[in-house]
Amino acid sequence: MRPTFDNAALIDWLAAQDPEQYYDYVSCRECLLAQYLRCRGFPHAFVDSERAHLRRYGLDTRDLPAGWNQVAQPKPWTFGAALALARAREVPEMTRREFKDMPSRIARLPRDKRGFPIPKFVGAVDKKGEPDFRLVSHDHMAACVRKNLCWICGDVMGTRKAFALGPMCCINRVSAEPPSHYECAVFAAKACPFLSNPDARRRERDLPEAREVAGIMIERNPGVTAIWVTRFYSLMQVSNGVLFFVGEPEGLEFYARGRAATRAEIEASIASGIPHLEEVAKRDGRGAMSELKRMRKRFDALLADRVPA
Repeated sequence: MRPTFDNAALIDWLAAQDPEQYYDYVSCRECLLAQYLRCRGFPHAFVDSERAHLRRYGLDTRDLPAGWNQVAQPKPWTFGAALALARAREVPEMTRREFKDMPSRIARLPRDKRGFPIPKFVGAVDKKGEPDFRLVSHDHMAACVRKNLCWICGDVMGTRKAFALGPMCCINRVSAEPPSHYECAVFAAKACPFLSNPDARRRERDLPEAREVAGIMIERNPGVTAIWVTRFYSLMQVSNGVLFFVGEPEGLEFYARGRAATRAEIEASIASGIPHLEEVAKRDGRGAMSELKRMRKRFDALLADRVPA
C-alpha cells in the first residue's frame, strides 16, 4: 500500500470516487483532503490550506505535499474535477509508476496513462480513448475457458487456478469471471484501486445500457477479496451469461487495503453482504433459504480453519 502523502495514492483514491459528487472545500473536516485522510485511517483529521492535522485536537501536524491544495481549491469542487487536475500534474510520474511484487506476466502488459497495467480482460475504451476496466471482453472470456488462459494476463495456466472472489461468492461458490494465475490474482487484490480500497465505489457514469454481468450482481464493494485456489470449476449457462462454479479450495487467502485481511475485516464484509443473499433466497422460496444456511455453515467452517479468530 502506498504511503498516505503520496501523489499516486491520492490519485488512486480520487479515481475511486463518484466524479460528480461535490466536496466542501471551505470545511476543514469535509474538504477533499480531510475525506481522503479519513479513508486512510485518520478519523479525526482536519486540513487547512497548508497543513494536515492527523490526530484529535490538532496533534501530529504535517505539511501538505506540494500542489495538493491547488488540486482541491479550484471550482467546481467535484471529485472528477480534482482528479483531472491531479492527473494533469502527475502524468510524468504516472508513466513511471512502479508496483511492488508485480508478476512478470503482468509487467509485460501495456499501461494506461496512470501507469496501471491493462488486463487482458478489458474489452472497451471510453470516450477519451482510454481503456475502460469496467467493461470486459466476452471473446477473451471464451478463450480463457477454451484454452485455459489467465483472465488477467492472458497466458496459459497450469492445473491450479485462482479466483478473486468477494466473501459472498465464497459462500455460494460462484464467480462471474474466469480464474487467473495465483500470482496474478494476488497482485490484482493488492494493487487494483477498487479491490484494494474498501472505500472505493463502482463508477456507473457512461456505462452502456446494454452492459450486463452474469447472474445477480451485488452492487457494493465487499471491502475484502478472497483468492480461492482450486483445480476444478464448472460452467453454468444463465439467462444473462455464464457463471463459474468453483471447486473445493486447495488454498484460500483474504486481502484488504493491499495486505492480508484481518478476521474482523472478513467478518464485517460477511455481515454487510449476507442480507443481500438472504433477500434473493427469500424470493426463491423456503428451499433456497435452507440451502443458503447450509452454504453459510460450510463457509464458516472453512473460514475457521483458514483464518482462525
